[in-house]
Amino acid sequence: MHSERYLDKNFSLASPRLTLVPMTDSHWQEFKALKGDPALMANIGDVLDRQALIKEFKLRAGPWQADEGQWYSLMIYNKTQKNFVGSFGFRIASLENQRMELGYSFLKQSQGQGYATEAGITLIRFLFEQVKVRKLVAACTTSNTASWKIMEKLAFSREGLLQSDIFINNRWHDSYLYGLVNPLPHENEAG
Repeated sequence: MHSERYLDKNFSLASPRLTLVPMTDSHWQEFKALKGDPALMANIGDVLDRQALIKEFKLRAGPWQADEGQWYSLMIYNKTQKNFVGSFGFRIASLENQRMELGYSFLKQSQGQGYATEAGITLIRFLFEQVKVRKLVAACTTSNTASWKIMEKLAFSREGLLQSDIFINNRWHDSYLYGLVNPLPHENEAG
């Protein structure tokens, strides 16, 4: 993988309707709008108290070092209205196996407009073609129908079910696991 390709501070991606830019210290309000919304977080994770939310924000808004497990968040804006619609994040799940994990969340008023699919297609194309990721994975609670439908629109295949996997709002939830293998040839494959 070529992780250096997304460490540049001027990095951005664009689709027909959207611009995706790295999260920086200036994106606190947008981050708080996503992570602080109990309805939005109901199937993703617990709403954090202010101190924990600030700590999480600082981890994601700082410079990305391409370390396994560290999330890199892209903030997504509508090009026409210049308004914030959501976020797509990725992290290296396994450097050795060239595998990355994706995650996303979109403001309630931005849902149902195809933004997640459009942003996802743009990010997946970049990760496969430029970064040379071999496989992308994603997970969501089984009750998060909107999320797993987006994964399926993005051509991810459901690869598994983990029972009693994620603890959210004082109860355990089952999770679906999804995967998408890069159809392009990889550098370290015999061929």
